[in-house]
Amino acid sequence: MLYSTVAIYPMALVGLFSLSKQRLRSIPHQAWIFCIIFLLSASGYWYTTDLGKAGYLLERQLMILVFPFLLPLLIELNGRNIRVILRWFTLSCLAAAAYLFFLCFQHLFIHGLPLSTLAESRFYNHNFSLPIHIHAGFLSLYFSLAICFMMCEIPSAPKLQKLLWGSGIVLLSAALYFLASRNTIIALLLVILFVFPFFMVKKKALAIFVSLVLTSAFLFLGIKSSYIHQRFSKELLGDIQISQSNAKDYPESRIVRWQCAADIIERKPLFGHGTGDEIPLLQKEYQKKKMWVSYFEEFNTHNQYLAIVIKHGFAGLFVFLLMLTYFFYLAVRRGSFIYFSFLFILTIGLITENIIDANKGIFFFAFFNTLFGYEALKTLRERKAQKNMNRL
Repeated sequence: MLYSTVAIYPMALVGLFSLSKQRLRSIPHQAWIFCIIFLLSASGYWYTTDLGKAGYLLERQLMILVFPFLLPLLIELNGRNIRVILRWFTLSCLAAAAYLFFLCFQHLFIHGLPLSTLAESRFYNHNFSLPIHIHAGFLSLYFSLAICFMMCEIPSAPKLQKLLWGSGIVLLSAALYFLASRNTIIALLLVILFVFPFFMVKKKALAIFVSLVLTSAFLFLGIKSSYIHQRFSKELLGDIQISQSNAKDYPESRIVRWQCAADIIERKPLFGHGTGDEIPLLQKEYQKKKMWVSYFEEFNTHNQYLAIVIKHGFAGLFVFLLMLTYFFYLAVRRGSFIYFSFLFILTIGLITENIIDANKGIFFFAFFNTLFGYEALKTLRERKAQKNMNRL
């Protein structure tokens, strides 16, 4: 939060100094659509019972309002510039993954442990990402976007770059394996299996075959690791399945928190309870059900869709889903694999995390959605103008 907040101030100053009519014209008329999440939160501020928490969330989500107006003032949002940004982003992800693996192998070397020790749970999930203090789920989102970018680059890259990008995909895939974020891994496998062949490959049958081989390799490795096997089988079912046997092993699983959320939603289903009320209301439900870990840790719903219904009702969820549909429409019309994959992985991630309520997710969503969405709008406008010219 500190680094991202500090970075905004020089960006805002540069944007103000470069302010001109031409730059202002580069902000599309659809900019307000990219701010809908912030506008929803702002509307919920007026009927919340906890103005303090509501104000804090609005402050966090301010970048969802700022980026759609700031980024066009800083750079021209075209394909070339976005590729440069994505290359630096990907390099930073590769550096982070290499550093984390270096620490793992350093630990083995210092303590004289065999390589097979890497199969133990102490090297997975939050333990793996702990040295750089980023939640495993959010770091998985970053790595998956970097993988999608490298997949985009490989078809048109020279041989040496193909080798480099291919090695990068292997490194980040291995890092995703150790981060063990279920929803991101499942979403990325679906992207590789279906989205990549649809957008990027002419020989779709061959691409799907290669994707199935890669998926089989992951499943094989998953069976070999007892932690991964348990996380994607017993723990996954325990998180989403309602049964007495699972309740004993997973007393405060996601499904139980989702039931608490459903009880809250029943009271005000249309417009919700307001922006700041999600956690205070959940804590009351946790207290009733004696879910003391969730209570003292102040856990949210771990489902962005349910969180939106709690705060803004089904009316707010309808607006949110319309917004996502519009972004997917832009990605398909533009024929942008990277934008569609970004939205797809994010949409799946929203099922188990409140991504756009956390600083790590807010910046990720607001920054890249503005980049990809504005580039798609620009390209579509240019295509329309070219068609009109051809008619003349």
